[in-house]
Amino acid sequence: MLESLANTGIFTIYCIHAMFPTLKGLMIATFAIVLAIIILLLRDGIHWFKTKNNSKSGILKS
Repeated sequence: MLESLANTGIFTIYCIHAMFPTLKGLMIATFAIVLAIIILLLRDGIHWFKTKNNSKSGILKS
């Protein structure tokens, strides 16, 4: 899963960099990808924390 996420991130950075072919555009693209990964990890972490209290197995356990 992380490999496909990284490939998607690299592709998105490439696309945004093609739209804004400057260093500033590349920095914006990299920041957007890092922000998206942080949001995904937070969402998974919250979901795991909720399911940890139940008998179900969370995302990080499996």
